[in-house]
Amino acid sequence: MKVGISSIYRPAADVYAGEIGSPLVEITIKKIMKININRKEIVVLIATSLLIILFTYTAVNKILEYEKFVFQMRLAPVRWMIFLAPWIGVLIPAIELFLVALLFIDKYRPKGLLGSAALLMIFELYIVGMLLSGLDLPCTCGGIISKMSWEVHLLFNAAFTGLAIYAFCLLKQINKKNNIQHTCSLVF
Repeated sequence: MKVGISSIYRPAADVYAGEIGSPLVEITIKKIMKININRKEIVVLIATSLLIILFTYTAVNKILEYEKFVFQMRLAPVRWMIFLAPWIGVLIPAIELFLVALLFIDKYRPKGLLGSAALLMIFELYIVGMLLSGLDLPCTCGGIISKMSWEVHLLFNAAFTGLAIYAFCLLKQINKKNNIQHTCSLVF
């Protein structure tokens, strides 16, 4: 079969009409077949990106508004928080930025996802404590996130915790399929 310019450059109507035998459609199908889209990898990428955005946003906000962050932590109904707030005010953003770095690097992404889930679970415990205290104290997260009620915040963190765990499980499956072995466990 000779393929001339007129057979390759057909009007779009011919392609949509379903001419499977046309060279343009065959070329397009071959290009699509070469693209290997793995949905699990896309989900991991989206989850990782969302966690990176979340932790970068909250860490930078806590650093920029350090005094406010520490002041609000000192209002928590826990005695030792008054003394530890300045240290926690440095430690939490540092941990969040460290997790962002882990999430960026493929080799350390599993640890970053587990660390993210662990940190979010710690935040969940803090939120539950705030809810049980009955006090109407402000959230110390900063920015838009601090505008949420404690109940909404609990759901928000639970969703991100679930997302981190789900992404970790998918990444584990992907790595197993691709025979990539990272030494990753629940203990860092």
